Amino acid sequence: MADDPAVDDGPANRHWGTRLFNRAWEILDSGDSEPAAQRELLSATFGQRWHWFEVGGPKERAVADWQVAHALCRLGYGDLGAEFAKTALAEAEGWDEAPLWLRASCYEGMARACAANGDSDGRATWTARCTDALARLDDPEDRELISSQLASIP
Repeated sequence: MADDPAVDDGPANRHWGTRLFNRAWEILDSGDSEPAAQRELLSATFGQRWHWFEVGGPKERAVADWQVAHALCRLGYGDLGAEFAKTALAEAEGWDEAPLWLRASCYEGMARACAANGDSDGRATWTARCTDALARLDDPEDRELISSQLASIP
């Protein structure tokens, strides 16, 4: 389908990117640690990433990699999670118009990846950067969401 230039699969990619992103969050929020749920989480989060990389811009790519990093760190794959956290941050920092909430989320992702890898100094550094960014966020909903994610880092 994607090889046919007459076919616009953008709407389908946006649909599935959104649906899989939301499904991954449902699993993350459920706390289900059964192997089947873990496999579904990885499938959903890598699936949403693939779809967003097909049709998204820098925001979607950063958020997609941020979610992959979050899921990997949660499942104990800290090294790989750190790689995705770094790519999310690089995407956000490479985009001049990146909103502050996106940068704050990426800082949270870096703090989570450092924590998953036992790097307490890195965790403290990225937590401080995230906290600083949160203090400058105007939107209270964005601030509360990212603050809750930061607070959930083990």
